[in-house]
Amino acid sequence: MSLFHKLALAGAIGAIPAIFLLGALRQVLLSRHVIHDREAGLAMKVAVFGLFLVFAFSLIPLALHFFIIGQGKIGNEDAGMVHFLRIHEQGVTYAVWGVFIAGLLIALPVMRTDFFGFKKQTGKSPDQRKTDG
Repeated sequence: MSLFHKLALAGAIGAIPAIFLLGALRQVLLSRHVIHDREAGLAMKVAVFGLFLVFAFSLIPLALHFFIIGQGKIGNEDAGMVHFLRIHEQGVTYAVWGVFIAGLLIALPVMRTDFFGFKKQTGKSPDQRKTDG
């Protein structure tokens, strides 16, 4: 297994316990009144979402690698698409990550308000601009 796959495996395995540890740490800090729920809420959402992204992005190269290994074991390693995937494994991984990142960038404006709780940015109406000017 290459270093790339070892790092992906470490990210996938490490992200889940880290999410649980963050939840436990948050509860301890809240119970000792070190932080308030409002302060901990946004920071916790950002941290857990970041760890979820690490987990999700780590699964892509692992799933692709195990798919290629499985296809090789049943005798399909020289079939057209499997052969292509085996030769360009990291490139395919980067392409899928690119699609994920594009989707994330498209969703960020809605996530900013609905998930993270920021206020919506609204412009002034034409009537308000006339009274300000």
